[in-house]
This record gives sequence, structure tokens and C-alpha cells, in this order.
Amino acid sequence: MTFWDFVLNNYAMLYELIGLLVITWISAYLPQRIKVYGSITCLLLFLSVLAYNLELYFQTLPSQIVWRSILTATKYTLYPLVMMTILPATAIKKFSNRKIYLLLLIPEIISIPFYYTSQWTRIICYFVVNEVNGTPTSCWMVGPLRYWPYVIFALYLGLFVVQNFFYFKSSTKRNRFIPLFICLMAVMVVIAVLITGADVDYSPIFTSAYLLYFIFLYVYMASIDTLTGLMNRQCYYHDIRTYKDKVTYVISIDMNELKYINDAYGHDAGDQALEKVASIIKDNAGPSNIYRVGGDEFVVFYYKQYQDNDLEEIINNINNALAHTSYSCAFGYCKKKDGESLEETIKEADRKMYINKREVKEKIKARGGKIYSREETPSINEESKQED
Repeated sequence: MTFWDFVLNNYAMLYELIGLLVITWISAYLPQRIKVYGSITCLLLFLSVLAYNLELYFQTLPSQIVWRSILTATKYTLYPLVMMTILPATAIKKFSNRKIYLLLLIPEIISIPFYYTSQWTRIICYFVVNEVNGTPTSCWMVGPLRYWPYVIFALYLGLFVVQNFFYFKSSTKRNRFIPLFICLMAVMVVIAVLITGADVDYSPIFTSAYLLYFIFLYVYMASIDTLTGLMNRQCYYHDIRTYKDKVTYVISIDMNELKYINDAYGHDAGDQALEKVASIIKDNAGPSNIYRVGGDEFVVFYYKQYQDNDLEEIINNINNALAHTSYSCAFGYCKKKDGESLEETIKEADRKMYINKREVKEKIKARGGKIYSREETPSINEESKQED
């Protein structure tokens, strides 16, 4: 096998990997950790296809059984590592902890020595040479635990699916389904290969799956506000058009006195305030789509059928959480009526929010423009009822 044979036989995969690397590093949407781990994943996929092709070459040389066993062990080692390298790219807090991550690597770490020594220990898999008149003609793989590498890979694939479920838990059903679909399609191909007994390189399958996942992740990141982690204004306008007939309630939220925080304590303090407020809204808003539509403005869309008192309870929960901080928000909510456009519902929620905000500003003015405590923020329920 020459260099050009390798390139021509794997042109499509190499083209995908190079394209992935270029797009990864020129993207302004992707966090640095995704760029780093994405590049490592591309390197591991390249090494896996290289190991496969070298092992394929040594299949024509039955006498070189040791090299074939080493290359096979390398493939078994690389495939789970590909999955474990993707994990930190979209890590939730449990997976981003280095100790937890190392703990998850234990099955792979334990298996690696057995892969590389199996030709002699004959535990996982080993090659048996067929000789004709003393001349090696072919060899094939046997072993009591020859499917163990697939078990390890399935374990890490399961971890990947679980992590993505939690990572996209607060997102739309579509975003939760797409990673699962990508994994299932790749698994179905692997199962088909195992059933038919075909000698197929899995690296192109994993590369295509990773490419699809990367494209999905790229699109998803482009819809996310980088500071707060909520959906951004572009996504907000898209969803107004897409889900205009499915939204049942709208909450309009405006953070109070962000300008004061920026002027008095600096923009870093303002960013920290926005992050904290966004986190509280996200933790207490329930099943919904939450958008940061301006500097300190947030909108929440609900799709289930609620009562007004349900929305009031949600707002009170957010306010109770804000009570443990130095921040406060003004709120307004509105139910979407039959025959009413979503834009009209949003305007009404905004109107009620500004009523709430006006009274907050009056209290702040009475204090001489100083930052207020949460207890002094007026109740939206009382104010809304007065206005109505």
C-alpha cells in the first residue's frame, strides 16, 4: 500500500476531516473547548483509518501476525476514545469534572493492556495462522471475548447519548432528538456489519456521524446567546414565525438597573449580573423556550396549556430566587387568545412588564437612585390587576 493508495482509497473521509478542522477554527460561534476537543477527535479518527488500512495491508502478509494484532488493538483503543473526546465538547457539569471524566475512562484504561497482549494471552482476540505445506496462507481472528471492544464502545456511546439528553434538556424536542437520531443511524450500520460479517472500516461511519453532529452543534451554537446560554434574538424571531400558532403564554422580563450596575461597578459586573439572572430564569421557568432579546430583556414562550395562576407561581418562584441576590426584574405575562397574533400577545406582555418596571423605578428614585433590595420590588400580580 503506497501513500497515494491510502489517500485515494480514503479521499472522502480525509476531505471531511480537513473540512471539519477548517470550519472548527474559523467559527466565531464555537467555544474554545469545542475547537480543541473537535480537533483531537479529528486526529483520532485519522489515526483509526490509518490503523485500519495498515491492518488491511498486513492481512496480505500472514507471517506478520504480530503487527496485525497490534494494529487491531489500536483500532479497538481508538474507537471508544473518539466518543470520550467528544464528551467534554458539550459537557454538562457532571462530565466536565476532571475526576468524574477519569473515572469514566477506567473501563477503557483497563481494557487497553488486554487488547495489546491478547495475541499471547488469548483473552480478547487473537489471530490463528492457516498454513499449507508450512507456508502461511491466511489468518483469522478468534477469542472468547472478541466482542468485548464492542461492549466498551456501546458503553461510551450510551454515555454520549445520556449527556446530550441532559445538555439539551432545556432546549426544544427537536434538539434533543437530532443527536439521538445521529447515534442510532451509526449504530444500525455497525450492527448490520456485525450481522453480515463484512470486513468494514468503521472510521468513515464515525466520521460521517461526527460531521452531522458537528453541523447540528454549529447550528445550535449559532442560536445561543454566548453570555447567558439562552436562545438569542435571531432564534427568537425564527420561533415567532415557526411556532406562532403553538405558543400559549408569553412572559416578558426586563432586568432592573443594569445600566446602574455597569456604570457603578463596570461591565464585568453587569455581565455577571446578566448571567446570574438568566440562570435563575432558566432554573425556574419550567418547560419553555427562553430568549435573551436585548441587553437586559428576556422573553419566555410556553407551549402547554396553563392557567394564569400557574404563570404567577412561575414568576413568584423566579422572584423568590432573585431574593437571594442583589438583582431584580420586572415581569409581564399574557395568554395568547384565539384569533390573536403572537406579536400582539408579546406586545401585551411587554405592556404589563413596563407597568411593573415603572413602579420599580419610582421606588429606586425615592431611594436616591441606589440599588434596591428585592423586597422592595412591587408584585406583578397586584399591579397587573390594578391596571386591568
